[in-house]
Amino acid sequence: MRVRVLAAGVALPDLMMREGIHPETPRLPFTPGWDLIGMADRLGSGVSGIERGQLMIDA
Repeated sequence: MRVRVLAAGVALPDLMMREGIHPETPRLPFTPGWDLIGMADRLGSGVSGIERGQLMIDA
């Protein structure tokens, strides 16, 4: 599934990860960001329980 991000929160931990000083910084490549709201815009084969255009919230 692909999510079209409509809005994303940026907080101090995100900035610290970007600088590489947060204790839970993942290995590169990664995209910082914990909170987002978006819409499912593509579904792969075998995806169920989600419809195209469905609102997705991760907080």
